[in-house]
Parts: sequence; structure tokens; C-alpha cells
Amino acid sequence: MWLVFLLVVVSVVGGTPVTIIDHLQALSDCVAKLEQRLLLCTGRVNHTQFQRHTGLRSGIYIHVNTSQCEFSSTPTYLTSLTGNSTRWATVGISTAYSPSVMGFDVHLAYWDLGSATEYMLMAAYQHQWALEWVGIAKTHS
Repeated sequence: MWLVFLLVVVSVVGGTPVTIIDHLQALSDCVAKLEQRLLLCTGRVNHTQFQRHTGLRSGIYIHVNTSQCEFSSTPTYLTSLTGNSTRWATVGISTAYSPSVMGFDVHLAYWDLGSATEYMLMAAYQHQWALEWVGIAKTHS
């Protein structure tokens, strides 16, 4: 009975009943307008793509190629490190270096900088680390 009541009238605005269906339609319209203005592209780069970072005593990096997204302007990139273990001890995952329409780099190190690069590469392979990313840019129009 309460569910039926909630479906019929969620709130009253200016004397006009507003149903959940009305709210869902408004939300759907809002999402459609955002989709017209933003280009969203996602991807995943697996553990086999991590490489030694020659500029750091301890660290690895990964290059992400986003050319398939066809961005017309440099997007904002959001990143996340996934895998089975030891991700918590890394730093650098949230920074996209040299971002462009074609891609970006991510540099990783352990927070104490005491672990050798080879150990980090081994951890990336053993724990199947992967970099998941999202690129968000304005559309061409």
C-alpha cells in the first residue's frame, strides 16, 4: 500500500502532483543533455604494459593510448589501479602526466620509495595490476 502511494504522489509542487515517473523522466532528460555536451571514453591497460621508470630509483610507469576516443580537446583523465593485492602501498596513480588527446602516462612508486623497480614490476605481474581510466571532454560541437 505504501509503495502504491509513493508511486502515485512523491511530492506536490505548486499544487501539481509529481510522480516518481516524472522525476525519472527529468533525470533521463538531464542525462541526455549531458551526453550531447560531453564525450566519455573508458579503457583498461593490463599488467603486461607496465615498464621500468628510468628516471626514478624506484618506480614503474604505463602509457595509455586514447587515440581511439577521437577527443578534439585534451580531456580530463581519471584513473584507478585494480588488481589482487598491494595496490594500497603505491603512490601516483591519480596523476595523469603529459595528458593530450592521444593519451597520457601514469608513474607509480611505493610510498616509502624503498622497494626496487624490479619488485614493483614483479608485483604488477603477480597481482595482475591494471590501470582503468576514464577520459571526459567536451564534444566536437
